[in-house]
Amino acid sequence: MPRNTCTNAVIFNEGTGYFLVSALTHGQKAQSYTTRSLSDGKLYARKKLTADYVNLVPHSDIKFAQLIHPSITPELVHSTQYEHVGDALYFKFCNGGDLRQLIDLYVKAGELIPEKFIWHFLKSACEHIAALHYPVDFRAQVDPLIHRDIWQGNFFLQWETPEARLPEILLGDFGAAQYVSEGDVGRGPTGIGNDIYSIAFVLLVLLLGKPLAFAGNDVQQSKIRALIPDIYSEELKSVAVEMSRHVVGTRFRVSDEQIVGWTVPDTLELASGITALAADKFAQGEAPDLRWTKPTVSDRPLFFEDEEELERWCEVNNQGRRLSGNWKLVPVQRDTLTL
Repeated sequence: MPRNTCTNAVIFNEGTGYFLVSALTHGQKAQSYTTRSLSDGKLYARKKLTADYVNLVPHSDIKFAQLIHPSITPELVHSTQYEHVGDALYFKFCNGGDLRQLIDLYVKAGELIPEKFIWHFLKSACEHIAALHYPVDFRAQVDPLIHRDIWQGNFFLQWETPEARLPEILLGDFGAAQYVSEGDVGRGPTGIGNDIYSIAFVLLVLLLGKPLAFAGNDVQQSKIRALIPDIYSEELKSVAVEMSRHVVGTRFRVSDEQIVGWTVPDTLELASGITALAADKFAQGEAPDLRWTKPTVSDRPLFFEDEEELERWCEVNNQGRRLSGNWKLVPVQRDTLTL
């Protein structure tokens, strides 16, 4: 057998074992990777907390992952329960990337995102939030949840079939989530209203191609409608204005009168109304074909000659950090992926 068919791959020695395929986005509290299962050959997303954070507080991902319906969030397929710093979570891999990546593709192409896709996003996001805040079906015995970290990078896209013109939209990363009973049902970063108005923030990024903070200095909430491109319908503009009416804190600059007059939001009424409107708009006409935004994803493991080459890869692709957790570099046959 030729020598170059055998080299080294990283294997995470968790569950049935997983090859390292690529680095995903790294947050403040966790590192994420695309991995390939040694047992079924499928791709999974591995999430590994940083050591400092896991030693400080329990992580909400593992607390809530089994409680949330798979129609809302990527399915958790394996976990080592975060009992120590070597543990990790493995989620079903979403083959469309995330909403942030889709927005970036449209910005680079100099195009606006089709309105029909934005209605699709609103329908999906508001349905998810209503189901979390008011669990009357599959979680009747569980307290309502607040996500508390809704932004475009936490909406994941899944193309179920090659023929689908639009991806399904899932809400992930429950690391900051908490029960409603543990938070403030009113305004503030832990309030139930924070989720619905964070969707307004993502909606404006979809409409503008950038966060509102970059649209100009001292932007008032009353100026939102004028910022939205004319290509979008007045109904969609009205939804953006209504959803963001009581956003406070860093999302928008608002007047003192708005903050003083702020009341507990009826998120169910607002989310249900927007869901119904979005479903009606989405049903009208043919869906745009967004398959061009679907990323090409390799399922081949990364190969390294030695640990020095792996360290160089980490310097570029892993924020300069060494791999952490339970892993090893082992010889693998490139053609058969046999250990």
